[in-house]
Amino acid sequence: MKAGNHNYRGNSFILLYSPHPDVFVAMPPEFRAARHVAHASYITRGREKGISVYLLKTSDFPSNSSRLSFSRQMTHVPLDDGKRSTILERHGIKAKILSDAPEETLEVILKDVEVFDRGSSYRKTPKYPFDIQKVEKLVPNTTPKSSSYANIELLGKQDYVPCCKIDINLDLLTASCPTNLRTDGYYDPFGRCEYCYAQGQHSDVAIKRIKRVNKQSLIEQIKEARTRRASQGKQTNFIRFGKVSEPGSRLTREQLILSLEACIDTALSPIFTTKFLECADEPARLFKRTNAALMYSIGKDEFEPGAVDHGCTNEFRFEQAVKYHQEHRIKTALYVLIEATNFENHFFKDNLQKALALHEEIGIPVQLLPIRPTGKKLLAKYVGIPYRELLLEGHQDIFGGISIGSYAKTKTNEYYPKKIDQRFLDLIKMPGITMCHHTKQTTWCGGCLQAEPIEKPTEEANPPRLKRHKKKPKKNGQSEFKF
Repeated sequence: MKAGNHNYRGNSFILLYSPHPDVFVAMPPEFRAARHVAHASYITRGREKGISVYLLKTSDFPSNSSRLSFSRQMTHVPLDDGKRSTILERHGIKAKILSDAPEETLEVILKDVEVFDRGSSYRKTPKYPFDIQKVEKLVPNTTPKSSSYANIELLGKQDYVPCCKIDINLDLLTASCPTNLRTDGYYDPFGRCEYCYAQGQHSDVAIKRIKRVNKQSLIEQIKEARTRRASQGKQTNFIRFGKVSEPGSRLTREQLILSLEACIDTALSPIFTTKFLECADEPARLFKRTNAALMYSIGKDEFEPGAVDHGCTNEFRFEQAVKYHQEHRIKTALYVLIEATNFENHFFKDNLQKALALHEEIGIPVQLLPIRPTGKKLLAKYVGIPYRELLLEGHQDIFGGISIGSYAKTKTNEYYPKKIDQRFLDLIKMPGITMCHHTKQTTWCGGCLQAEPIEKPTEEANPPRLKRHKKKPKKNGQSEFKF
């Protein structure tokens, strides 16, 4: 994330920008000593945006942070009255500054806005009203906002792995995930699960990206999807909730209930992967009626800071999965993240052993999911071998990429394990233990509790080049989608 940095009298002012005027942006954890001293909004090219201002002693500035890119590093120079008034009016600056913040805080904001927005033309720029307030406390706006209508996504894993049981997909957030919204209302772009393959699509705060669900429109989309797939010789029985975002948080609970009701009306069974969903009667009732499969993601807390901030630790997920399995008798599995090349990997071993113990004790199914690191730093971290040493193990073409030790690098910079520890292969021979993974040679489909597990030679896939749905709002509030 790009940021501004102003040094003055032994202090560093750090400014983080947001496309929303009322969104407070959190600092990376290594900047925990930084204090949020002001929040401001400004107008550029007719749009109002936001700035979060932090204060940090220069001596406390972390030396090893790579998560902030300081594109503007300046030593503070006071503005004269004329310059100050010009910036205030041209950008309609509205700022709330803590009463005990340094007196130069406002000038830092004005100077940074001037430099940050230097590319915009001041010609014909109107003068906007401005407002500067001293406050005792900064309070973020936590009012949820809908961004668009929920739509069925046809393109999915089944187009790349033909035996996959996921027929169609549905997300309840646009370009976001609840992991980036802290419980105190701050937008935390650093809270996402560090291994998430979809993190590049989470470009905005969850509270501003909630999708509206029109139940009747969703029913019509499901019917149309079923018709189109039938013309291709495909059945449509299962829908995945949460293709690129967490579907189980309270933030989208109303949308979830409406979507499950649409599944009832269309005889569609959900495959629901979650870290956030608590055990509750109303979702349980609808899961039961739709013959849903709940897949509780089990990973490691230190890699999932946003989920942990919401109390959705791995221990929480174990507890909710057991409740749905035992109390509500809903098909529920522990979806366990593993480092597939090493059964003894210390990051994932404890939770794997706990999942296997619960499977033996109460019969809850376990589905293994080999981790797919995004980038060489995470690969080296999870495998526990320096990247240079992995390179020494040789290269070969695979999946359109190269082989790095026991992993294959794809064109999208993801690393897939191409060698599976024999102990995992022995595990999935046991009843109730499956794996979701494929290499160039072999595909393992666990069935997500909706079908029998499969192990077979990998089929060549030719995914269609489909555009995402374009929607046209109707007068009655529904949406029309193009597939």
